[in-house]
Amino acid sequence: MAIFESRRDGAVEVDVCGDISAVRADWSTLESTGACTPFQTRAWLEPWYAKVAPHFYAKPFFVRVRDRATGAPLMLLPLIKRRDAGLAVVEFADLGVSDYQAPLFAADADALRGAKPTLWAEIQAALRPADLFRVEKVPAHVGGARNPLADIARRRMNFSAWDVALPKTRETFDAGLPDPSFLRELARKSRRIGGKGEVRFAEAVTPQELIRAFDALCQQRAARFAELGRDNILGHEPFYAFYRSVALAETDRVARLFTLCVDDEIVGTIFGLARNGRFCMIMSTIGDARWKSSSPGNVAMDRLISQLIGEGGGVLDFTIGDEAYKKSFGATERELGAGVLSLSWRGSPRLVVDYARKAIRGRREFAALGAAILRTR
Repeated sequence: MAIFESRRDGAVEVDVCGDISAVRADWSTLESTGACTPFQTRAWLEPWYAKVAPHFYAKPFFVRVRDRATGAPLMLLPLIKRRDAGLAVVEFADLGVSDYQAPLFAADADALRGAKPTLWAEIQAALRPADLFRVEKVPAHVGGARNPLADIARRRMNFSAWDVALPKTRETFDAGLPDPSFLRELARKSRRIGGKGEVRFAEAVTPQELIRAFDALCQQRAARFAELGRDNILGHEPFYAFYRSVALAETDRVARLFTLCVDDEIVGTIFGLARNGRFCMIMSTIGDARWKSSSPGNVAMDRLISQLIGEGGGVLDFTIGDEAYKKSFGATERELGAGVLSLSWRGSPRLVVDYARKAIRGRREFAALGAAILRTR
């Protein structure tokens, strides 16, 4: 049975608990009627809480905000509490897999806006006993509404997110690209791939297709990361099990998995999350050395853009990282915020050190660190 600890100050009621089942109804309501990123959906986080959190001794910790008068859910923060360097830290359910951090929230809730002057003070009080509340990768807006987490995530991160709005036609998209020569190069690469066999770009839909596509993604990623001497997150069991569960889910799907094939060989994959017309790309891979000169990654991305435009447009979200190819596809930069709140006297020195460490690091060094630790791509 869930045990809620409540604060009933002002217009809102703030509850905290550690039981997913106790917040599932509010979670579903806010997910279906409010604003959130795909990285805070139940389809993404419930497998994460089951498979990743226990490996790091992280306990589920939810903050629920409700309208005091009506009991309507206004906001839900899917968090964890864990020990880090001797401190009790509260942070978002992430540990390197979620590209954005945001609450689920009712975007049109007057009560939530009215509670703004004291809301985070009440939430901060509800998080105790703990030493730190830490957030990062915070977008300023979610689903067109201002992200409430932006009130405390006031330090800009040293890497950004990138996305591009997709128009109704491919011709309009092509006309808006910053470098027309990029399209000519894509066409040349596509012809090169086509010279090796029948080229097909398709979404994996059936259980058999999903398994084959996910296995190809894992194999291609393992080979590429071994070549680069980088750590592959899919090589670690809790993360592999998590991503596989999301990719192969038969119901409540948030993931989409695409393959670029030449004859019967998969030469590229794209794995991402879809919600309300936004496709968030989280992994892409290419085949072995035979295919590198044909740039199957860019060709697959080009085919994905045509696919999404054919479905009505929306937004292609390349998520975090400042790779140059994103600009080539017309993406624009979006800043991300971070912040740390001290919840105890033990957390205060760490807060000072955290800000000092990030202030003295150069942009290039921290961007590389962010790519390795935060993105885990």
